[in-house]
Amino acid sequence: MGGRDAVSTFIELLLQARQEAQPVAVYSSDSESNDYDVGFVEVVSNTHLVLNAITPKGESDGRHLIPLEHIHRVDSKTAYVNKLKLLHQYHDSVFESTLAPVTEAPDMVSMLEGAKEHGHVVSLLDAEGYGPSGFVKDVASDHVELQRLNSKGMPDGVAVLMLEAVHRITVDTREERVLGFLFRYHYELQRLIDS
Repeated sequence: MGGRDAVSTFIELLLQARQEAQPVAVYSSDSESNDYDVGFVEVVSNTHLVLNAITPKGESDGRHLIPLEHIHRVDSKTAYVNKLKLLHQYHDSVFESTLAPVTEAPDMVSMLEGAKEHGHVVSLLDAEGYGPSGFVKDVASDHVELQRLNSKGMPDGVAVLMLEAVHRITVDTREERVLGFLFRYHYELQRLIDS
């Protein structure tokens, strides 16, 4: 069989990613089998790769030196890698909190009404710490209606929850800001373009 060897193919892909300023996910034998490094390619030589790494929240995570001989997979332009690029590019605006200070402890209903009024993403968690995230559509004294968001920030149906089943409410955490940003970037921007 002819063709290039894997290292040459990796080098070509990494150089293209550097030229296009696209992050990549690099799987290497010096990390756990399901673990990988994501970042922007700074340098590629015949022996090593230098990545300007980013975290799953798009934050800078230092510089990683990876021997090319340890690389067994490189992903480029995947939905996940593109999501991290967006979060990195807009990091300051994504993670800037817009919560107004509170002067007294609110109850669940007033907290949810405030989140609805300000357009904040909330998570409604049960006793095990699980539950949907999204925008509050309606609040009553005994239940809440939520416009759910999936992990990519896209609308994912509606959930109606009894407030007695909600053990914890989080509003505008880092994860929720990511969902809100992705919703505005992908969904609202696309609707604006299409109109």
